[in-house]
Amino acid sequence: MKRSDAYPSNFMSKDDASTPMTLLIADVRMEDVNVGDNQTEQKPVIHWREDAAPLILNQHNWMVCEDLYGDDSDAWVGQSIEVFVDPGVTFAGKRVGGVRLRPATGVVPPAAPAPAPAPAPVDQGGFGPPAAEPDDGGVVLLTWDMAVSMAGDAGATKEDLIAHLKGLGLAGYNAERDTAAVRSWLAMRGRGTHEPVPEADIPF
Repeated sequence: MKRSDAYPSNFMSKDDASTPMTLLIADVRMEDVNVGDNQTEQKPVIHWREDAAPLILNQHNWMVCEDLYGDDSDAWVGQSIEVFVDPGVTFAGKRVGGVRLRPATGVVPPAAPAPAPAPAPVDQGGFGPPAAEPDDGGVVLLTWDMAVSMAGDAGATKEDLIAHLKGLGLAGYNAERDTAAVRSWLAMRGRGTHEPVPEADIPF
C-alpha cells in the first residue's frame, strides 16, 4: 500500500506521477486547499482534460507554464505539458521529491519558431552550446555558454546548472527545448526560492 492509498487526496501526488505523462490543460482556477489544522488557503489548481488528479501549482511549476505559454493562465487552456517526479526536490533541508512540469516531448510552444539546425555541441558530457536565435517575439534562446554565464550572475555554478538539468531527466542541453526551463530556474533563484537538486552519478 502506498501513502496515497492510505491517505487519499483530491490533488495529484508523487505516486500519481511516478511515470511521466503528457496532459492537456483544461482549466486553472483558485481553490480552497487544506493546509492543516482544519485551515484552508486559496491556491491555484490546474485541471486536465484527461482523467488525472488536478495539481496544486507552486511557484516553480507556475513559472514553467508561464515561460511556455504566457503570463495569463487563460492562455494555457488546451496546451500540453509533461508531468513528472523530480526526486531532487527538497523540503526543510531533506530530499523528498515532488511533482514537476516541463515542456512535453515534441511539443513546440505556440510563439516559438520551427526548430532550426544547430551546430554540433562541444564535449560537455552532453551539455553543449547550440546556436541561439531570437524567436518571433524577440526572445533569444540561450546557448550553453549563455546559460552558464547567467547562472553565475545568479550565484550558481555550472555544476549547479547541470545538476538542475539532470534533475529534470535531461542528459544534454538543447536551446530550443531547455531555454524556458533554465530561465524559470534562474528566476526562482533570483527570488531566493530555488530548491537545490543534488548532483546525480552521471560523469562529465
